[in-house]
Amino acid sequence: MAYSFFDMAEDVLEKSKTPLTFQQIWEDGKSSGLAAKVKTKGKTPWNTLGARLYVEVRDNADSSKFIKVGKRPTRFFLKSREAEVSNDIVEKIEIEEAKKPAPATTYRERDLHPC
Repeated sequence: MAYSFFDMAEDVLEKSKTPLTFQQIWEDGKSSGLAAKVKTKGKTPWNTLGARLYVEVRDNADSSKFIKVGKRPTRFFLKSREAEVSNDIVEKIEIEEAKKPAPATTYRERDLHPC
C-alpha cells in the first residue's frame, strides 16, 4: 500500500505535542522527509492534505484517526491522544495566533493590471 497523506499526517502528529494546522503538518513532514514519500504531482500538496483531513473528519467522525481542534485556524490532532488536549491549550494557541500581525500587502496599480 502506498504512503498516503493520512499516513504522513499521522506520523507527524504522533511526534507533535500540540495540535497543528494542515500547513504545519505539511512543513513538519517536509522537513523530516516524510512528504517525499507521498506520491503527488499537484502544485499545492499542502492544500490537498488540508482538504483530505477536513473531509475525513467531517464524513468519518466516528472512525477517523483525526480530530479537529479549535477554530480559525482549525488544527488537527490524533483521536488516540485526545485526552492530552485541554481547552486551556487550545485557547492559549488561539490567543498567540491572534497576536501575530497580519502580513502587510502593498499593491501597485501595475501589479493589479498587467499589460
